[in-house]
Amino acid sequence: MRRLDKQNKQPEYDIVVIGGGISGASVAYEATARGLTVALVEKDDFAHATSSATSKMIHGGLRYLQKMEISIVRESLRERRVLANIAPNLVFPLPFLLNSYSHDSIPYVAFKMGMILYDLLSYDKNRLWQDAKKITGHKSYTPEQLLQMEPYIKKEGLKKGLMYYDYANIVPERLTLAFIKSAVAKGAQVANYAKVTGFLVTEGKQVQGVKVRDLHTHEDYDLQANLVINCAGPWADLVLHQSNLLEQPLHLMRSEGIHLIVDKKVNNHVISATIPGKGHCFMGPWRNHTMIGTTDKRYDGDPDAWHVTKESVLELLADANSVFGNDTPIKPSDIKYVYGGLRPLVESKDKDVYGTSRHYEIETYDHEKLTGLVTVAGGKFTTSRSLAEHVVDKAERLTGRPHQKSQTAEQYLEGSNIPDFEAFVKQKTVAYPDMKPEQVRFLCEYYGDKFEDLLSIAEDNPAYLEPLDADGEIGAQVIYAIRQEMALTLGDILFRRTGLGTLGHPGQDCLNKIAQWAAEELHWTKEELQHQIDEVEKQFKVPV
Repeated sequence: MRRLDKQNKQPEYDIVVIGGGISGASVAYEATARGLTVALVEKDDFAHATSSATSKMIHGGLRYLQKMEISIVRESLRERRVLANIAPNLVFPLPFLLNSYSHDSIPYVAFKMGMILYDLLSYDKNRLWQDAKKITGHKSYTPEQLLQMEPYIKKEGLKKGLMYYDYANIVPERLTLAFIKSAVAKGAQVANYAKVTGFLVTEGKQVQGVKVRDLHTHEDYDLQANLVINCAGPWADLVLHQSNLLEQPLHLMRSEGIHLIVDKKVNNHVISATIPGKGHCFMGPWRNHTMIGTTDKRYDGDPDAWHVTKESVLELLADANSVFGNDTPIKPSDIKYVYGGLRPLVESKDKDVYGTSRHYEIETYDHEKLTGLVTVAGGKFTTSRSLAEHVVDKAERLTGRPHQKSQTAEQYLEGSNIPDFEAFVKQKTVAYPDMKPEQVRFLCEYYGDKFEDLLSIAEDNPAYLEPLDADGEIGAQVIYAIRQEMALTLGDILFRRTGLGTLGHPGQDCLNKIAQWAAEELHWTKEELQHQIDEVEKQFKVPV
């Protein structure tokens, strides 16, 4: 991907998108797929915040049925199927065990009725392009059966359980990147580390573009556009406030969510239980480790100042130990990695952010007599493509363009054009006998139909093929991230282009090797190299 900058920008765009998370990426792709010219700018890296802080699931939102948010659940279930189709290398069926205990405030019969409704709402769940993605309806299990499947389920008070399926979003950073790449393939220009510092506004209150500060080249430039779409997530209100555009400013709620990575505790299922007075907690399989999630606490501070705290880590750990495990509680020293972020929620009178709706709003400013600006607030990862459809529908009306039917639910994402993923993996396993089958599968999942392009990087340097971790990740990924995926920092490479840092510290020798490769490719000085290493070391530190 060629990065948008001051030299290659176009004189004018149909749309400028602010924000390179999943919402902004989806809007950019949807708009370009309909023939609109698009520029997207992101003040940090693509998927650096909310989109990388997910529970790595594509799900219908079973808990939203408690508040009878039927439309959100139905939309989510439909989009769950769409994402399984268009991103077959990144979205896979995932079984969940929902356990009922004698002390639960919600009786088992309520769980059962909820699952029946969930199955009814997912009536089209198996209208899939690949048979391997098909899933079954829910089933009931006895305590003995549950414990046989997942011994880490807490035994005391266990009455019954239900198994149902949603999907795993195995690497949300790369799924977000796939939407970015799909937009670029259709003509969008995009830039990470490009911060919007203001709006171009006429005296008649028409927004005609944005002012941008390129944090990589340290240049300032303007992007002219017929419409600006603000998809800045937890920063959406702050983007608007900096220019004093509105008489009635947008106010977002922000919810903190963190996750812990520990050694393997569960087998193949996500196990879930309710926390009295709080919500729910889960433990799920991920890359032969276990992910524990999640907190859902209101955050009222500056989103740029947010960070994972010791208090939040210990609280989540205590919650998990209270509802999972039997005689072997997880200790703080067992935590290998912690990640998290802020969820943007539409302002609500409900002080309980766990109970706040995940619906989205698409805001125009007719009441302010301001034109040329749309803000997207709220939403969830699973429904981002659908959200983008609605946003671009509105953009067409606002700009007077004829309506074009959306095609994005019917086309593979860039890098995911694989009609039969399991056959694809088998083919590559046979073609590369010197690589372990599990390594081939991992790289096929991460890179899809670009698998051969990735390996070609090692033709001039066999060292790039040497495995760097237990999954078989390789040095070629580092180079590919820089040359093909706009990675500009060591953090981009470790946490958002590869999985080399997302299970915790890869080891000092490995980290230094990766950093040196990046330094050579990006022409870092010794001082910059050390700065990059220092920055990722901060992220690896578990605050306990």
